[in-house]
Amino acid sequence: MYHENIYKGIVHIEHDFFFQGEYGGKGEKKAAKRKPSPEQIARWNLKKKTDTTRHLIQLNFRSERDYWVALKYPKGDRPDALTVKKDYAAFRRYLRTEYKKRGLQQKYIYRMEIGKRGGIHLHAVMNAITGDMREDICIMSICWQKARNRTTVEDMIAEDSTEIPRLVAIDGRVNVDLLRTEGGYAQLAEYLCKPLPGDIEKELTREEIKELKMVGSSRNLLRVEPERKRYAHWTMKRLLNAGPERINTDPALRKRYLTPGCIIDKNSWETGTNPITGMAYLHYLEIRVSRDEKDKHIHTQRDKERYSERGDRRVPVCMDKAGRDTGNPFENM
Repeated sequence: MYHENIYKGIVHIEHDFFFQGEYGGKGEKKAAKRKPSPEQIARWNLKKKTDTTRHLIQLNFRSERDYWVALKYPKGDRPDALTVKKDYAAFRRYLRTEYKKRGLQQKYIYRMEIGKRGGIHLHAVMNAITGDMREDICIMSICWQKARNRTTVEDMIAEDSTEIPRLVAIDGRVNVDLLRTEGGYAQLAEYLCKPLPGDIEKELTREEIKELKMVGSSRNLLRVEPERKRYAHWTMKRLLNAGPERINTDPALRKRYLTPGCIIDKNSWETGTNPITGMAYLHYLEIRVSRDEKDKHIHTQRDKERYSERGDRRVPVCMDKAGRDTGNPFENM
């Protein structure tokens, strides 16, 4: 029996099909139980951590509105991980006031990172404050200066703001991008959850290693369990044989397999054979699209015969017995 986990986000809907195996592959003999190696456990934990982070981003943030923020320190300033944690806590307190002024809640996911030259900085996914990227960078820069106990507030914003979506503060301490959506935020989640280099851990204390590995988040983020379904093996076979292009364009397959208002991201279609069970698996993303974008994918010849374009509006075509277009019957009502 095949199982499907459905993770519904703001823009993406993630589908994960897998075989719930109780036995080994076909023709395989029963083997003795083996304890998983530390490397296998580490790989599984990293995958689970990355998937959880990706689902949190999908469910709570929007790419065209929210930010990927980097908070840095001046050249020559090398605080330890615990100091960076305290500074970020102070930064959040100052920033929370700005959100409350506008009737909003502060949402974030963050991770510390050690740069190429050994300095610790911090990355965070954050929701927008005002909706104006230039103004939000100014607010973040002032709050970061206060958190680092700076006594003066300089002019933080570059004069040329035409190169959106990337704006960088003049002092180089606060960098802001719009979120990148590749693979349903897969690249973003992998970056946040990447393991520490092995040679660096030898130089750090146990507490610092713990802080540098942790992916923190605000408590007010939505956390929803996936919707679960069960399918027979022939349903899975039909889905694999159809493929993303046919499902996006065939009306019957769209009705059967797609969520209304969505199309499949062809680049996310990933399938293969599980080496343990010997059964197929499938993973793909659906993207919510506007009507105009959706129409590009679902128009068939029958649709084109039933509709005609008149100006900017799509109107039904009425035909007489001879097959002549009699126009829109609702036009003069």
